[in-house]
Formats: sequence, C-alpha cells, structure tokens
Amino acid sequence: MYFDLKNKQTTGITYKDDDQIPKSKIKNGKIINTNITFKKPYKLQVRASKQIDRKRVIKKETLTFDPKTTLLDAIKKASKKYDDFMTELSNTAYNGIASNIIKPDMLFQVAWELVRDKEDKIGKDNRVEKQFYSNWLQPLYKKPLNRIAPNDIKDIADRLKRAGRSDRTQRRTYQVVNYIYSEINKSTTEFVLISPASMKGLPPLRNKTNLDLTLEKSKAVAKALRDYQISPFREVFMWLLHGRRRGEVLALKWEDINFEDNTYMIKEISNKAGINMTYKLSKRLYKTLEVLAGTKKPEKMKGHVFKSINDNKKPLNEATLRNHWIKVRDDNSFPFTRMHDLRKLLGEYLMNQMLQNDNVVDTVLGHIPSGIASRYATIKNTTVGSIVDK
Repeated sequence: MYFDLKNKQTTGITYKDDDQIPKSKIKNGKIINTNITFKKPYKLQVRASKQIDRKRVIKKETLTFDPKTTLLDAIKKASKKYDDFMTELSNTAYNGIASNIIKPDMLFQVAWELVRDKEDKIGKDNRVEKQFYSNWLQPLYKKPLNRIAPNDIKDIADRLKRAGRSDRTQRRTYQVVNYIYSEINKSTTEFVLISPASMKGLPPLRNKTNLDLTLEKSKAVAKALRDYQISPFREVFMWLLHGRRRGEVLALKWEDINFEDNTYMIKEISNKAGINMTYKLSKRLYKTLEVLAGTKKPEKMKGHVFKSINDNKKPLNEATLRNHWIKVRDDNSFPFTRMHDLRKLLGEYLMNQMLQNDNVVDTVLGHIPSGIASRYATIKNTTVGSIVDK
C-alpha cells in the first residue's frame, strides 16, 4: 500500500498490507493517516532505483517494526534507508566512467568532460569549476594528460597572479587539475597518471584576514543586507548571514528543508565538509521562505529555493547574485569586497561579541569542529540555532 501523507517524505516506501490499517485511514487505496494502533509487527518496503549506464538499477529492503513503534517513526527510519540507497546508487553512477575510453594520452579537455558528466549524474553543482575551467585552463585543453608538465600549471597560476587574483584562486589551478587526474585514476586499473600539479613546496596559503570591524559597523553591514529592496537577493543575503556559503545557498532545494523539525540540510555534494550537514531553521530564515513561497505555504514548494530569474528549473545565477552584492556593497561602503567575507564577519562577531568557542564557530560556519572538545561532545543543531537567532 502506498502513502498519501501531507508534509511527509514517503518516496519509495510502501506498507506490506496485513489488514492492520483501518479503512478510515485509507483513501483511494493509499494510507492517509499515521495515527494507527498496531497489535503485531508490521513491515515497510523501501525501494530505490536509478538509471546507470542505460540500465535501471534497483535496491530494496523490507523493514520490520515492533507494534509499539509508531507508523510515523517507522516512516522516518524507512525514509533514511531510502536516502542511503539513493546515495549508494548515485555513488555507483558517479564512479561509472567506462574504462575502455580511458587512455593516458587522452586530451585534458576530454578527461574534464568525462568527470563533469559523472558529477552531473548526481546533481553536483559544479558551476564555479566550469567557469574557472573556461576562463583559465584553456592552455591545457588540447594537451594529452601524460604530456602536461608542472611548468604548464605554474604558468596558469602566474597568469592569475598577474591578473590580481587572490592566493586562493591561484591555488585553485592546482586543486582542479589534481582532482581531474585523481578521478581518471579511479576509473582504470590499466595505468596510473602522475598529476603535474603537485602542491609540494608551495608556500602556505595566506587566507587569514582580520576585518577588525566595530560592533556598530558590523550591525550596519547586516542591516544593509537585510533591508535590500530586491527579492530574492535580499533573502540570499540573510542565508549568507547565517553562515552558509554562496554555493550551498544556491544549491538548496525545498526538499532539503524539514518543516516538521525546523531544520534544513546542506548535502555533502554542496558543502566542503564532505558529509550531510543539518542546521536549525531560524525564525528569520523561515520568514525568507515565506517571502519566496508567495501565496503558497513553504511546506508545499518544490525544486530550488532560489530559482533562476529566467528559468524556474534552474538555480539562481551566481553572476546575477554577484551583481546585486556589488550594488549593496558599494552603496553602503562595505569595508570588504567579497561575499565570502560575510562568513568572517559572522565568525568575528561570534568570537568577540558572543564569546563563543572555536567548536561553535566551526559548526555555525559549516566546518567539522576540530577542537579537543569535539572529541567528547557534539554541538546540537538546536544549540547552534539558538545562538544564530541571537
């Protein structure tokens, strides 16, 4: 039996009919109410499928629950199992470059397209890498993987430096090239390619910046972003002020938000921690969702939270967002240049005004806490949420 429950994730979940569901809880052959008393164990089947290399791959499992377990709790556990299955299937698709087309003398451009095709299959947001590739890696396009030299990589990094790009952007040359070689090596056992983009010997990344803002100036920055008149950019700024990265916000979908628990998830394919990260949905963030939903309830929305202005099926364009950021930044004379500096603004406020420790700051900003305390205790998202609300 299938489910038809409002605001409940039941995709891929069916109930093994055993005559324990009262007719009053069924409509059109589907279960519409979870308030059911069970007298014996019951079962839910979880089934997930994905098209991989033109074949439909299926994973399924039947879960048995004690009669004392509420149907709502059982559905939550089954939904978690479904998500696990889909992750496994996505990883299978992601690792699915056909080995017979992998060769050591294949062009860098071909290798790049193969790796990006894998990422597209699992919905990974790679717009930033694509833009970097188009703007800066052109000298590598027509070179075979086994003929690219370390000096080729250094030349690109030097060109970035001459163009006034940051140390981090220069370092991205090495990171992107290393990633491509790593993914190609994962896809074959016939040979191992040595990446020409070794970072050994590179100077430490000078990434630490002290904004040194007064409390009044910090509040003025936040207020200017909050009061920006144009939606949905105003709402994006509020999410950035909660510690989220630009890419995490633009990749967020309504399905990633749990309105019942007042939490939202930044999935591993969108963040730098490499794992799914859950955060409390603050009152201010919920208000942004109400604005975006318009006359509908946020709980009823689907797809990207921040949609493209011209195509509802695509996320908001990063360049468009940046143009609005530049406007509000320049109009209000912000003392820093990048959207990313809002994370430092928040971090400094947490440390210097709210006297929070490193583990709290790490968690709010979407890092895995690295301090000693994190070995013994974890910070609950409700705790982090209350701190951000303040």
